Amino acid sequence: MDLNQPIPYKSAPNIVRTKVNKSPLKILIVDDERLVRETLKEYLHALGSFEVYLAENAFEGLNTIHRLGGGLDGVLVDINMPGMDGIEFVKRVKKKDRSIVAIIITGYPSSEKVIQAMRAGASDFLAKPFSLDQLSVSLERLAGERKVLKENVYLSRELQVKKALEETNQKLQQKVKEQAILFTISDTLSKTKSTKELYNTLVELACTLTQTEQGLFWVINRDEQKMILMASKGLYDPELETIHYPDSPLPYAQVAKDGIPTLIPAVDGAKRDAALIAIPLFIQKNIFGVLSIACPRPGVILEDDAVFILHLLTERASLTIENLLLYESVSYNLYSTLTALVSTLEAKDSYTKALTESDCHFHKNCRTGRMQR
Repeated sequence: MDLNQPIPYKSAPNIVRTKVNKSPLKILIVDDERLVRETLKEYLHALGSFEVYLAENAFEGLNTIHRLGGGLDGVLVDINMPGMDGIEFVKRVKKKDRSIVAIIITGYPSSEKVIQAMRAGASDFLAKPFSLDQLSVSLERLAGERKVLKENVYLSRELQVKKALEETNQKLQQKVKEQAILFTISDTLSKTKSTKELYNTLVELACTLTQTEQGLFWVINRDEQKMILMASKGLYDPELETIHYPDSPLPYAQVAKDGIPTLIPAVDGAKRDAALIAIPLFIQKNIFGVLSIACPRPGVILEDDAVFILHLLTERASLTIENLLLYESVSYNLYSTLTALVSTLEAKDSYTKALTESDCHFHKNCRTGRMQR
């Protein structure tokens, strides 16, 4: 039976009744021929498995899809329509919702049109006149493909949600890690009582938090253009005790010059066979020192995470160093003042004591002389 013949409902193939989705599928029929639209509608209603919508052109079809707000399962669309053809219509439908299954209907099939339709996203192609059996098979495919596409969309959304949750969890874990590191840094540095102790603590913390074996810290003397090694762990080299940084090729010296952190991988066979990070420590926007860590194990690469940890460490350490330097300066000035005051008082007391003794001796002699006369 072709599409232009009356539809005997009882002859509708059982394959569609039994194998299509149990819940009604929402199908949009778009065709500029009223007879085609109504015939297809009657056939689908006869099956009882479809909720049918009609549109006489592509624009009306797009408006219907928009009005439905999602949930449309498939479209049957004529390829040749005024204004917008079926291929362009399918492209726009697929752009809106890739899970909607599209079946193209045409009266003049050609290989070129078939290829265009498939590229646009059509799942099937019906050539007029087609039998109801052919339509039934296409509808069965539509139902099966729609189910698969919906499952894919669902899985895709599940994956997106899972990915979003994983990213959120990673960010949360990173935040917790940062807070734990920050607490460790703040708590440890707050217990230091002198700059000398702090420099050693700084190197020890840097190695512990980055799980490295070697650490160095220099203080920069701008007047003499030298880096003076104040603390070290796991490495001793006399050449590193004092570095004249303006003309030194060492990576630490470059950091002292430009204030930019450096991250260098290990080089096999080179004199420096360790992965290395060197980072400046600023006090009031001036480079005060350079902190460096190194891992001499072969193949180890220090990642950006280590740079981040050292940034946290140097930021906190700079505040502590500044406070300790201020405290030590005030303490030194106070000590100097007190020492001078004590010396003055001791000198004054000594003079007073001598003067008193002299006066006593004079008065004693005077009394003795009068008694002799």
